[in-house]
Amino acid sequence: MSLPVSVVMLAQNSAGALDRALASVRHPSLLQVYAFGTFAGLDYLVLERIFGVDLLGFIEQRGEAGE
Repeated sequence: MSLPVSVVMLAQNSAGALDRALASVRHPSLLQVYAFGTFAGLDYLVLERIFGVDLLGFIEQRGEAGE
């Protein structure tokens, strides 16, 4: 099966218990974590890909806070 995914590179060393815990969580309102690990000294998460507006686009659509 081929699924669209997002790969997130993490700036700090965070692989371990938290990544395993995130990967075990299943809820319709949360992104699914498919995999995690370390590559070339950087930690990464492979997440379910969702399509829509990113945060910057959302802010631009609604206008800046306070307007």
